Amino acid sequence: MPHDFINEFYYFDFTKIDGCPDAEPSPAEAYDRLASWAGRARDVNPAVFDALTEWIQDDSEWVDVKLAENETFFMRGVLEKFKNQNALLRARLKELEPPGVVKKMQKDFTVESFEYKKMPAMRFVGCECEEHEGVGRRRQIMRTLDELSEYRSGFDNDVLFGHHFGQSVDSGPWHGY
Repeated sequence: MPHDFINEFYYFDFTKIDGCPDAEPSPAEAYDRLASWAGRARDVNPAVFDALTEWIQDDSEWVDVKLAENETFFMRGVLEKFKNQNALLRARLKELEPPGVVKKMQKDFTVESFEYKKMPAMRFVGCECEEHEGVGRRRQIMRTLDELSEYRSGFDNDVLFGHHFGQSVDSGPWHGY
């Protein structure tokens, strides 16, 4: 069946998060398990989404004889499953808020100020780097960009985008742009 790839998704599994009824994890352990699940899902799911995209874009899959079956599969097998999974995840994270687990796991993180600014259209230019490499390369690129004064946007700050491979911000290596 061409829809087998749907089983390749790394879905949220409450039994892995909540453990067995005899040994319920602490809220901090449950949060750690959620973060680990999210990291694994980010490793696995993009490739499966690519397969799903290829299937959606394959015109031969959307002819009259396959249309009803594929529509049902897409609506119930894919969208409904993700909608339900996201609802369960939100509910579980909401349960962890009262004990303060989510706040504790993001320790020492505070927002000093937050404001919206209306800016002209701009393009972000960057370089890909790992945690402890590329400092000299980033400085060289920033110097080059700083020399392009006729293209200034009024946002004269350097921005570093980074992710932590699905883990919390205070653990593991990061990958930056």
